[in-house]
Amino acid sequence: MPTDLPTGTSGSLLKFRILRSLDDLSDIERNWRDLENAASRKTSLFQTFDWCWNWCSAQKTDPESPWSITILTGWNDGQLVLIWPLALTEPGFLNVREAHWLGAPLTQYGDIIVAQNPASDAWIVEAWKVFLAQPDIDLLYLRKVRADAAIASFLDAQAYNLPAPQSAPAIDLTRFKNWQDLDASAKRKHRKDRARYRRRFQEIGSLQFEMFEPGIVAQQCARQALLFKKTWLKKYGYTSTLVNASAEDLVLQLARGGPKPVQCLVSVLYLDREPIAVEIGFGWKKHYYAHIGTYNPWFSKFGPGRLLMEEAVQALMARGFETYDLLAPADHYKYEWSNIEVDVRDHALPVTLRGVTHMGVYLKVIRPGMKSIYENLPTPLRNRLNGFAESA
Repeated sequence: MPTDLPTGTSGSLLKFRILRSLDDLSDIERNWRDLENAASRKTSLFQTFDWCWNWCSAQKTDPESPWSITILTGWNDGQLVLIWPLALTEPGFLNVREAHWLGAPLTQYGDIIVAQNPASDAWIVEAWKVFLAQPDIDLLYLRKVRADAAIASFLDAQAYNLPAPQSAPAIDLTRFKNWQDLDASAKRKHRKDRARYRRRFQEIGSLQFEMFEPGIVAQQCARQALLFKKTWLKKYGYTSTLVNASAEDLVLQLARGGPKPVQCLVSVLYLDREPIAVEIGFGWKKHYYAHIGTYNPWFSKFGPGRLLMEEAVQALMARGFETYDLLAPADHYKYEWSNIEVDVRDHALPVTLRGVTHMGVYLKVIRPGMKSIYENLPTPLRNRLNGFAESA
């Protein structure tokens, strides 16, 4: 069991421990599961024990991983009441060490799990003071925090909101009696477009759809999804943090299943038994996260992604899911059926003066400017820059 940490305050309400290894996680597995079962939300998948264990397991097998596990846990009379899952980067720009949500870049919603208690807000403040006392952290860079997250009110009061807030559209499936009722809520133009896409495909072959639970087939389909993603990115000259060796290994591990399985569902749209679109999603408490959606770029004008989404939503309704979460950012195609939306923000909590400088200069000014310039470059020039970065 990890060593207790001093809180740095008198009259502290909790005892704190930092988990720094896969063995540390295993030591408190039962406590973690008890807390997540009692206090986690439908949007807490990325803070569950299984998600965090799989990510830590993948990092352990990657000798070049830049991350170190830094999970803060709070205990009240021997009972686990708070989990703040972070990972610490190696020194980067200006020699700054950033703490990110554990599981980045695959973690889509950052949050904590905290027991429901009148003192929970005070516990979060105490946990933050523990981070202030750590010598190896300059900045907490907390991305993709929902407005309804357990930690949202604390961050709104204490952290700096970074530029470019986003939103995450979703479909509340409980508002509809069945698929036909849901589809009727879409614009007539959208229904006509999908019908036209289907006719185009039927002119050249037969469409089939399947949704796979974790296993060998799901893993093979997930591998195909990553290939589609790479092809699309290269065609349009973009990069993605989801397409790197460590992230890919974790996605394939989750699709295959294992000793600590996450509810991974891989949906595939076939044309004459050849996959043309794949979606990798995850479930938690009847909330489905549409995590990675890809398709064969050759069929881009045929709308394979929209047809796959249509099939996936029907299958999820049949399985009893209550929410189809399209995640941030709020791309235009996500609004075809979405009927709920939540703000998603990035926050920064500087721990040292170096962290303050890094936030003010790099995260608030340089990084957004570089991103804007990059996204507006011609595709050939973006591809050249991407190639240079990969070879560096």
